[in-house]
This record gives sequence, structure tokens and C-alpha cells, in this order.
Amino acid sequence: MRSEVYRNTIPQKFTDPATLKMVNADLAMFQAYNDIITKLEFQIEDSMEVQDPVSYSIINSVPGLGFILSLTILYEIDDIHRFSDVGKFISYCRLVKCSHESAGKKKKVESDG
Repeated sequence: MRSEVYRNTIPQKFTDPATLKMVNADLAMFQAYNDIITKLEFQIEDSMEVQDPVSYSIINSVPGLGFILSLTILYEIDDIHRFSDVGKFISYCRLVKCSHESAGKKKKVESDG
């Protein structure tokens, strides 16, 4: 919906006056929020100080990640060296199933499907 050309075609798809009024209200709210978010993103970008530009550059090179999500990931990770090995980092990211263990006894983990 970022494309203004596309947004302008949406109201044309509705003929009911009440529905059209709601669609136009929703589009106006979308535009207002989009403007606010865009301004905030520029302010963040202008005021940000990347402590680790190399890591930021690597994370930001992932397709689909913009600068806000790249910064979020970078700040969440903090110091990558705090993880003793890759497995600990992957677990922190919740990319692996946790083992269910209690008092040294491992419980069988049921598969999701």
C-alpha cells in the first residue's frame, strides 16, 4: 500500500456510499500514520550512532531488512561475544526447539506436526 497510485485505485472498487466513506477514512488514517512513521524513521536515522558499523552493514545486507529492523537486531544481539558458541546464539534467537529437562531427566519432546 505504499504506492500512492495503487492506493488511489482502492476507492474505485466500492460502490456503496457508507463503505466508500469507511474506506476513505481508513486510507486517510493509513496516510497519516505512514507520514508519522516516515518522519520518525528519518529522525532515528539522523540521530543514530552505530557502534559497530561492520556488523550493521552485514545485517543490513540481508534482503528484506531495512535500517530499522537491522538496528533492532543489532541492539538485541548487543555483543555477539557474550554467546560462547553458535548454538547458544541460535537458541537465544529461538530458532531451535528447547529440550525439556528436569532434575537431569530428559522428557520426550512431541513434534509439532
